[in-house]
Formats: sequence, structure tokens, C-alpha cells
Amino acid sequence: MITDFHSNQISIAVIGAGKNSRNTHLPILQELQDRKTFQLSIICDINDSLAESARAEFGFDECTPNAEVIFDRDEVDAVYVIGTTQMHFEYAKRALLSGKHVFVEKPPTPRANDALELMRLANRQDQVAVVGFNRRFEANINAAKERVGQTGRIYSMVGTMSKAAIDRPITFGSTSWIQSNGIHTIDALVYLMGEPPIELHSTSNSAMGTDPQNAAGMLRWADGTHAAFSLNNSAGHRTERYEICGPGVSYCCENGTLTVNSKAESEILEFGLSPQARGFVGEHEEFAAAIAGELSPRHSIEQGFVTLRLIELIEEGYRGEIDWPSEISSEQAVEVEATPARDPGTKRPAPVAHGNGSILVYNPTKIHAALPALAERFSIVSPDQLGALSDKERGSVVAAITGQGGSAIDDSVLDALPSLAVVGVLGGAVKKYNPEGMLARGIPIINTAETYAEVVAEFTLMLAILGVRRASVSHDEMRHGGWRGQTRGIRQRAIPFIRNFGIAILPASAKAALRPAFHSLASKWAPGAPGGTIGGGGNDFRGVTFGIVGIGATARSLIKYLKRFECDICVCSDYFTLEEAESLGVMKTDMATVLRCKVVSLHRGLTERTLKSFGRVEINAMLPGSVLINTARGKILDTEALLERLRRNDLFACLDVFEDEPLPRNNEFRKLPNVFLTSHIAALSAEVYDKAAVALVADVCDYLEDKPVTSMISNPEFLNNMT
Repeated sequence: MITDFHSNQISIAVIGAGKNSRNTHLPILQELQDRKTFQLSIICDINDSLAESARAEFGFDECTPNAEVIFDRDEVDAVYVIGTTQMHFEYAKRALLSGKHVFVEKPPTPRANDALELMRLANRQDQVAVVGFNRRFEANINAAKERVGQTGRIYSMVGTMSKAAIDRPITFGSTSWIQSNGIHTIDALVYLMGEPPIELHSTSNSAMGTDPQNAAGMLRWADGTHAAFSLNNSAGHRTERYEICGPGVSYCCENGTLTVNSKAESEILEFGLSPQARGFVGEHEEFAAAIAGELSPRHSIEQGFVTLRLIELIEEGYRGEIDWPSEISSEQAVEVEATPARDPGTKRPAPVAHGNGSILVYNPTKIHAALPALAERFSIVSPDQLGALSDKERGSVVAAITGQGGSAIDDSVLDALPSLAVVGVLGGAVKKYNPEGMLARGIPIINTAETYAEVVAEFTLMLAILGVRRASVSHDEMRHGGWRGQTRGIRQRAIPFIRNFGIAILPASAKAALRPAFHSLASKWAPGAPGGTIGGGGNDFRGVTFGIVGIGATARSLIKYLKRFECDICVCSDYFTLEEAESLGVMKTDMATVLRCKVVSLHRGLTERTLKSFGRVEINAMLPGSVLINTARGKILDTEALLERLRRNDLFACLDVFEDEPLPRNNEFRKLPNVFLTSHIAALSAEVYDKAAVALVADVCDYLEDKPVTSMISNPEFLNNMT
């Protein structure tokens, strides 16, 4: 918590007044004091004269040669540690234990495990701890990261760091020149990808002495992206360069410039080498913002651990997969069902900075509940205004929202909006809105699958209870004047007579031939009576065996509801892992096991692969008296096979979706007593549209502000498996 000292400015102390501190950091901290962000309270250095001259030059309130003075001061909110690696670790740990936030220069600690200790300590203490990784704030690197996020994924990178240090002692008390100097290159590659690599192949050598001085190798990520690196500290000159290759375009960051090359054009952007452009200002500004609780810093101590761990492995010449601790952030892809809850993608594309941008809205009436909140943060543009916009105004459009009656966003519109960073679709299905064109341009799609999933899961639970309890059978009986199976009328009384007469006089062959006709007649004249095992009253629902075919957002939500009824849940899906099954408390099984359950509920998406995938074999394998539910897509069922089974009156079906919609008036489903029908309303409720609109607008805004979102599609393979 920031103290009230000096009008709520963040009170800081700096340990270390040497060359690096005075030339790089203290002038920026003085500037931030002038901007009322920081209050420079104490400067500490073991050299009294250095501390005193820094106090006078940069405007600190006091100076001291004793760091313990800082740790004992309650008014000090944050501590900078700028010295040797051993000093970094010891003083950063001491500061965190004293309840103070920490900025520690690179390398943050002598060994990776020391950085991991600081990370865990900062988390326990609820303090901010960051590392001086200024490459994460360099203008040209961030411009490249932003642009590659607009055009698609990264396929490969090359990072080069060379330095003429063959006869110089290792700086900062580092373990090697690779740690001292190569740390920036490795961190920049990790930053560009947004997650730690899963594999490393490296080699190292030394031009003088025995400490590793030069290294080369390759990093590989879960999506197949790879990065080559060359760290040479015995070169004849200094070089630092990053080459990033995306689909049909490459970027080169070097000496404050960004060069962009594609078949169509080449472009050179000059950012210069000012402290702002080189990222030194940004790393301090973001530290302050993190202390204020405004964001999670991109240069957290966690990133210091990741990079130091990689450096240690490179020093060893390691080759193989990397085993990261469980708390290290990772966005590795996982297998999902045809209608999963979320798109694992390859990684989240980097969003553009939206500033005072605008959002293109195709269907404002459908998102009326969210329009006020959207209008507070962005200007709203309608499709009919696009043609009148200037190039600059079109360039300010950073997002688009469509769905629920909105139009597809065709390629010409996508090409006319160069800053478009994300598209929101109100609904779960996105295929009619030109998603291929969006993903081809590296524009991810956010839908509202999560919102609708809860509503559909709730409806499916209702159908399951209704089907097991046979409530609709009693409802129909009441409509026909009956009561608890006590039927009335000549037709109902005729059923036993017809059955007994047939048994008495007909040969076996005739009985077999006429049995389907009798079952059909019996089901029409006396629902739930002889002719099948279906009857009013049904069975208890609590503890029922419940089979789920396919795993996705709705199925996962349904599982949560079913757990409250102590159901024995079995899931059949090629994309459902044993680990997820264990975490959800359900059983991953084969289709045969699912078909032996009392209730079978379908949750597959509709693709060419799943068309009529629940067919005659599966339908006929279901147990007599069981319940089949379909709230997914009508065409995943073999309709004729289901009708044949339902005519036997030994299966109950709850259907919300159909092969042909609207369901024809004379369709046989409408006449069967052992079917409960609804008109594709599982995802509809009075509140769901407003909830979905609010959720969609919030997710689009969160994405533009680099916050996590729930339902994002960025992978074409994932799109192909969607309904």
C-alpha cells in the first residue's frame, strides 16, 4: 500500500549509486519525481561520497551507506537494487521481507532458483517484484510484436547478441558472459512469444579461460515456433538484432529501427535510441503502475526466473525438453472437442494499442444493454459510415462487433481497417461471419459461447429430470382425462383386448409381423401403457448414471450441475483427457459404456465428421427405458434410426434440435408419446441476450487492454471443428 508521504507519491529508496545507476536509472527516477509519480527518499551506497553526490544531483531527501536504514523505514514503499547479482538477491529478499516492492537490475540473482525464491516470496507478501528487462519496453521490439499480432502467428525468430569483450572481466558479478550479456537476448525472444519455450538445444564455448563465453542454440515452443540464438562475447564489435518471421512478412529490430519486409513492400520505421525508445523509461513507469494496482508488469520476477533458468541450461550445453515449475505461466495448446469451451490457439496475438480508437458495430439493437459501457470507452462506428471515413479514421477502428442478425465482415472491409485487432460475435457459432478471412489476417474472434453454455446446460438438466421422471407422460395422460395410469375411454380399454386376442389366435410369424403396428397403436391410444416399458412416475434422478457424448462448454457446465445430484457421470470424447476427467470428478469412457447409462446427452458440434455420427448402432445399443437428450445439433442424429427405436416405445427422447427446422407440422416426432419436444429454445431466455452482449463487450474491451478473455478463436484448426 502506498503511504500518504509526499501527497501519495510512491516513496522509493535506491541501493547502488554506481555508474549504471547514475547513467541509466537515476535521471529517469528524477524525471518521475518531477511528474509526481515517485518521491526520491533515500539513496544508499557503501561509498559515502557516491551516495552524497547522488543525493545532491538527483534530489533525494537523504543518503546513507547502510541499507538496513531503508528496510526499517515504514514510509519507504519500494526499493531499487542496482549493483552485483549477489547484492541483487540479498537486498531484494530483505526488501520483500520488510513489506516493500522491489525493482532489481538484471541479472536479478546469481542462480535461477534464487529468482524463484524471490518470486514465491513476492507472491506470499503480495508485493510487486520486477527485473530491469528494458527490451520488453523497447519501441521497435514492441512495434514488431504488435504488428505480428495483427498479421498472424510467429513461425521463427533469430536473436543475435555480439560484444567485444574477449579480454574483459565479467560484469555485475555474473556467472558468465552469457548470463551478463546474453540474458537480454533470451528474454526478448521469450517476450515476443509470450510464454516460456518447452525445448532447448544449445552449445557453448570459451575463447579465453574456462567460463562459458559464447553460445548458440535453438528454442522451441508448444505450437512449433522456433528461435535460433547466437550469443558471442568474444566478437570484434557489438551487435544486437532480432529477426521475426510471420506469414509472408518479416521484421528486423536493430539500433532503434524496425524494418518490415513482405512481397508487396518494405518499410523502415525509425524510433531512435532515446531512453524512452530503448525502454528504460517504460520499465520504471510500469513498475509504478503495478504498485498502484493498475496492471500486471510484463517484467515481473517470474520472467527473471524463466530467463535465468534458460541461461543456466545454455551454460551447461543442455539439449532436450524443459521441465518448468507448475506456477510458471504457460499457454500451451491442449486437445479439445469439436465444440470446446475455448480455443487453445497457438498463442494469443498481441493486441494493438487502441488509444482513442473506435469500434465498428453491425447490430447495435442486439447489444443495447452494453452500448452505454462501450460508448464510454470508444467511439462507435456503423457500417454505413465506413465509406465516408478518412484513412486516418479507418485506421482508428480497432475492433468490430457482429452476430445475431449482424452482417458478415467481408474481406474488403477487413482490408480497409488496418488496425482491426479483434472481432466480437454475439453468439456461439461464427462461421457465417467470414471467420476464415479474419484468421488469415491474424485477427482473433471472441464469441459468447460461455454465456450460452450455462443457459443450455441448465435447460439440458431440466430435460434430463423430466425424462427420467417421465413427467411429460403424466402430462399427456392428464390431457386425455387419465390419472396415474388409470386410463379412460373405449380406445384405452381396447388395448388389452387386442393384445390378448392376438396372443390367443395368431401364429408366431403373424405376431412378429404385427408387433410394430400394435406398439404404434398402443402408444397413440394409451401413452405409457402396454406396448413398452415407459410409464408415468419414472425413476429417481439423484444418483442416476449419466452419459455425455462430446465435451465442450455446455458439457462442462452441465457436469457442474449434475455433480450436485450425485450423478455417476461418464464422458466419451476423443479430445477429453484423463487429467481433465480427474479434475472434473467424472469418468472418461468409451461409447459402449456411455450407452449403458440411464441418460445419454449429446454435445458434439456439427461438422462433416460428426454428421449422423450418433446412428443406428448407437441408438439401438441404448438400454430399454433410458433417456436420449439432444440440445446440440439435429443433424448429428440419424433421424430415421431414432424414429424406428422410438416406435418400439422403450426409449424416451428429449429433443430441442432437429434435422429440419422448423420441424414440419406432420412430422412423426410430434405424434409419438415418448418424445418431449421443444423448438430449439435451449439457448434462449429473457436474459441471455443482454448477458451475452454485456459479456461480449467486456471481453472485447479486455482484449484491447491485454487482459484475459474467456472465449477466443485464433486457430484455423479449431475453427474447422466448430459447428
